[in-house]
Amino acid sequence: MGALPSGQDAAVTATASVRPYRAADAPALDDICIRTAHNGRDSRPVYADPSVLPAIF
Repeated sequence: MGALPSGQDAAVTATASVRPYRAADAPALDDICIRTAHNGRDSRPVYADPSVLPAIF
């Protein structure tokens, strides 16, 4: 599919949905938090123990 002409949006073909949170999601959410906690960037190189960040945020 090529680029759309300026000012035109692509047709929406399906409605997105978000399922409810499950306890099994916690490790993935913690990982996302750690990888984005430093101004949207990975906090692991910056903080001595970035695993505390999900508890804070």
